[in-house]
Amino acid sequence: LQNERIKSEVINTTTIEAKIDLSNIKQSDVCYSKSFRCTYNDTTLDAKDIHVGRPPAPIEFQRNFKCFLFGLSEQYCEFTPLSNCDKAAEYRLFTKGILFNASCDLEKKNGTYFYSSNTTSCYFPASDNVTLILEAVNSIGSRTMYFTVNHDFVKLRGVSGTTLADITSDRAVIRNNESNLKYVERSFEYEFMLISKYDTRPTDSTESNSSVFDYPIHNLNPFTEYKLGVRLRVIPRSVRLLDEEYWSGWSWTSFKTEARKPDVAPRTIPGAFSFKDHKGDRATLEVFWEPLQESQWNGPGFRYN
Repeated sequence: LQNERIKSEVINTTTIEAKIDLSNIKQSDVCYSKSFRCTYNDTTLDAKDIHVGRPPAPIEFQRNFKCFLFGLSEQYCEFTPLSNCDKAAEYRLFTKGILFNASCDLEKKNGTYFYSSNTTSCYFPASDNVTLILEAVNSIGSRTMYFTVNHDFVKLRGVSGTTLADITSDRAVIRNNESNLKYVERSFEYEFMLISKYDTRPTDSTESNSSVFDYPIHNLNPFTEYKLGVRLRVIPRSVRLLDEEYWSGWSWTSFKTEARKPDVAPRTIPGAFSFKDHKGDRATLEVFWEPLQESQWNGPGFRYN
């Protein structure tokens, strides 16, 4: 029997040939599987499955195949295959080694494959260059892809080595000592966010060649509780797509500046008073002034005398 869209030709007593032209045909018309039976007087003489389609499509590193090195303690990678004529493909992932390639256990969820070195026997050396090998096979063919993951792809889930030092009434020093980045030979970009009950300061950013450094902050309000947010990312040596995904999460800590006497006196307008009473050499006056904002009190027990 022949499919109505495919012309066939009897070659000899044992062969029937069917040809299709895949050029200039929509993918939906050429990607399928069909079973053919050759019968004679309702007796099946032979059967054949024919698969029409393409081998697994290439998976582009960074765009489709993403990897994160979480503080050099875990390697995590994920990818979502592109549609390949609806041909189911099998994927296998390996870490390239000197003597042998170690197999990584891939898991699948909602069409996305992923693996973590924490839950697999896959070899993870944490060195600056690790080669991953991805093999894809479907009923049409196969494809092997190689990806190099280096320290450009280091990411922290959160910042844990930040403390506050030398806190005064108007300044403090952010002390950074991120031990998880000790062996990462890259520079780092930090962002700091300060929030108080009075305002949220614009985010400060700085770059450092080391994960151990001090960063001073100035012009703080006295006797004020601050929340300090810190996040960082590795500065890559080569082009890194989806750069925003490599920021760590924000980590938060609190501190309070010291108190000091008020910096300014209440503002008054000349003549802003009135006589209430006058007896002999004593007079009672009513004085008017503009109250100071709470952020100007600078300490506890604020009052007017």
